[in-house]
Amino acid sequence: MTSRFFVAKENIEDHRIIITGNDVKHISQVLRKSPGDKLEIIDSSANVHECKISLIEKNIVICDILFS
Repeated sequence: MTSRFFVAKENIEDHRIIITGNDVKHISQVLRKSPGDKLEIIDSSANVHECKISLIEKNIVICDILFS
């Protein structure tokens, strides 16, 4: 099952999505996701992006967009 998160459209640039705030803790510590895992991201324009996590750090998760 793919997890789904919301991000502002400003956090999407060049086929990459930046996740910050409380979702970072939820992704890394609650769901225990790691680089290579997939997420669905919905932006503020209601576009759905299928993504793969490329980096998880304390305050940021970066995902590469696979499909939009």
